[in-house]
Amino acid sequence: MQQPFHRLLIGRTLAGRYEVGDVIGSGGMSVVFRGMDRTLGRPVAVKVVALPSEPEELRVNLRDRFRREAGSAAQIPHHPNVVQIYDYGTDPELDLDFIVMELLPGRDLKEVLAVAPPRPEASVRILLEAARGLAAGHRAGIVHRDVKPANVFLTGDEGRESVRLLDFGIAKPLGPDGDDGLTTVGQLPHSPAYASPEQMQPGEPVTAASDVYQLGLIGYELLAGARPWTDAELQRIRAEGEELPLPETPRWAAVAPALRQVVARAVRTRPADRYPDAAEFAEALAAALRDEHTVMQPATAAHDATVALPPPPPPAPSAAPPLRHTTAVPAPRRRRRGAPVLLAVPLLLIVAGLLWALTRDGDDAERSAAAAPLDAAGDTAALAQLEEKFVRLQASVAEGLDRQAPPVDVDTDEGDAPESQAEREAREREAAAEIERVVLDLNRSWVTGDLDRHLSHYAPRLARYYNERGASRDFVRQDRLASMRKYGERNMTVLRQAVTFPAPDRARALVDKEWSFIGDDERWDGAERQELVLEKRDGRWLVVSERDSEVYRSERRRT
Repeated sequence: MQQPFHRLLIGRTLAGRYEVGDVIGSGGMSVVFRGMDRTLGRPVAVKVVALPSEPEELRVNLRDRFRREAGSAAQIPHHPNVVQIYDYGTDPELDLDFIVMELLPGRDLKEVLAVAPPRPEASVRILLEAARGLAAGHRAGIVHRDVKPANVFLTGDEGRESVRLLDFGIAKPLGPDGDDGLTTVGQLPHSPAYASPEQMQPGEPVTAASDVYQLGLIGYELLAGARPWTDAELQRIRAEGEELPLPETPRWAAVAPALRQVVARAVRTRPADRYPDAAEFAEALAAALRDEHTVMQPATAAHDATVALPPPPPPAPSAAPPLRHTTAVPAPRRRRRGAPVLLAVPLLLIVAGLLWALTRDGDDAERSAAAAPLDAAGDTAALAQLEEKFVRLQASVAEGLDRQAPPVDVDTDEGDAPESQAEREAREREAAAEIERVVLDLNRSWVTGDLDRHLSHYAPRLARYYNERGASRDFVRQDRLASMRKYGERNMTVLRQAVTFPAPDRARALVDKEWSFIGDDERWDGAERQELVLEKRDGRWLVVSERDSEVYRSERRRT
C-alpha cells in the first residue's frame, strides 16, 4: 500500500460509521489507523487490507479468505489477553475491506526485545498471559499461525503491563479448508523466523501445536535474551527434522529447571511431542511456577525467607460493598535485635508454615472482632474458603525443611533472658495479626477517601513505590489524589494475606485482592497479588516498599 493511498483514507468514513485518523502501524498487506466509531462515540483501531489488483482470480480468493478469517477471529470470546474485534466489513464506495478492533495504548514485544528482555519474572508473566490469550482462540477452534513478538502487545503502565495477543487476521479454523495454497502467493501465513517446522512443509497440517512452538521460541528469547538457533540450524530442523537442544547459555542455565523443561517441550520438532494446545502449555507454565516458587535457579538470599503463595485463577467479581472505617490500636512492644539470619531461615519458614493454622485456632474471637466491621476486605467467609488450601500449602513447605536445624538464638537487650521458641512464635503470631489489620486499614482508608489515615501507614520515605525508588510520602499522596479524582467510586476486596518475617522487626506481606474503580469516563476492574514490605518503627508497622507481584486481570473500558 503506497503512501498516497494512506493520505486518501485519512479523514474518510468507512461504511458510514468508522472515521479514519492517522496511521499507527503497517505490515504485510495491511495498514492500521487510529479511528473513531461515530455511532458509539468511542476510539477504535481500523485495519484496512490492501489486495493486489491482479490477477483477478487471486484477488477474489484472497478477499474471500480474509472475510472468512475475520469472521472466525471475531467469534473468539472476549478475553483479557486477546485484542477485541468489534466489527468487520466492506466500504461500498471504496470497495475496501476492513476490521475494527479495540484501540490499545502501549508497545509490542518486538520493540521491548530490541532494547533488552524484561526481567525474568515479567518475562514469565508475559509468556503465561500470551499463552492464555492463545488458548482462548484454540478453545474457539482457531489457530493463530503467526505468533511472534510483534503480535504480543503490552498495554498499561510500564512495569505493570498486561498482554494482548494481536492479529488473528491470518488465523484459520482448525482442520483443512482446502485453500491453504492461496496464501503462498505473495504473502506467507507466518513469519519465517518463528514458523514451526510443519509450516515450512507444503501440505503439512497446521494445528494448535504450531502456535505452541512459536510461543515457545518467544519464551526462550524472553528468558535467554536471544533466539535459540541460527538460520543454518533452523534449516536442519525444518528440512531434515533434526531435534536440536536449546542452547545452554549462562542466562538460560540460570532459569529454574521446571521452566526450562516446559519451554523445551514446546519447541520440539515433531508436533506430537509438544503440548497439544496453548491451554496445556499455560497450565504447565503455571505448575512449574508453583513447584519452583522462583523463575531463576540461584537460591533466594538467606535474609529474605518466605513461603510463596500459588498463583490463583483470577478472582470472581465481587458484589461486596466498599470497605468501611474500622480502628485497631495494637499495644506497643519492645523491639529486639535480629538473630544471625542464616540460622534463622529454616525455623522462620517452619513458623510461617504453622502461622495461619495456629492463628485461626487460637485467636478466632479476637480476629473476628477486629474484622467484623469490614464487609469487603475482612469478610471471614471469603477468607475461610481459601484457608484450608493455603494452610496445606504452607505445611507442605515446612515438611520439606531440615528439622534438625540448630536452635536460633535471638539477641536481647542487656539483662533480658533469651527468647524461647514458644515466645517467638507467639510474638510473630501477634505481629502477623497486627500487620493484617494494617493492610486492611491501608486499603479501607484509601477506598473511603481518608487520605491522611491512609498515608499514616507509610514510612516518611519508601525504598520502592511500584516503579519509583526512594519515593517520599508526598509522592504517594499525589499519586493517590490523582486516582481519587479520576475514580469517584472505588470498591476493593482483599481476598487473603500471607505474612513472613525475614527479621523480627521486618515483615513481607503478600496480598491477593480485586478491585472495581468507576469514574466519569472509565471503569477499571482487576485483580492482583501485591507485595508489601513493612518495618516496625516506634511501635508501629509502616510500609517501606509496595509493588505488584503479579497482575491476574486488568480491564479498562469507557463508561
